[in-house]
Amino acid sequence: MGLDMAIERRTHYSAGDFTSEQYEQIKAILGRDFDNIVSEAVVITWRKANAIHGWFDKRAGGLRSLHEYVVKKEDIEALIKDCETVLSDHTQATTLLPVMDGFFFGSLEYDEDYYQQLEYTINKCKELLNAWCEEEDYVYYGWY
Repeated sequence: MGLDMAIERRTHYSAGDFTSEQYEQIKAILGRDFDNIVSEAVVITWRKANAIHGWFDKRAGGLRSLHEYVVKKEDIEALIKDCETVLSDHTQATTLLPVMDGFFFGSLEYDEDYYQQLEYTINKCKELLNAWCEEEDYVYYGWY
């Protein structure tokens, strides 16, 4: 229980995107015919990174539990920039990525764990950008 968050990649396929053999294999797995199918994969996860959640919450204009927020490439680039700014100038933390209070949201300290979360976020977001595909949807889930 607590502040668990993720960015998920969703790829949309139509039945025509598959060979007849692939279609039959997927149909057997689903147990039914299909016109469209969505593949979902979690690409970034966070645990009790309340500053990151607060960043998305502010950007989305408020999030609720299990609420989805469509993530754009510009969002990821901005998050990387803000994390890098805070890592190079810790005085910017309370402005750009302030900690966020909440039920089981984790520490409210600007300590080593806080800065490690920012480094993790930068690394994972850069990986995501390197694999970014415009045909896919990226969705941020709030806490669950």
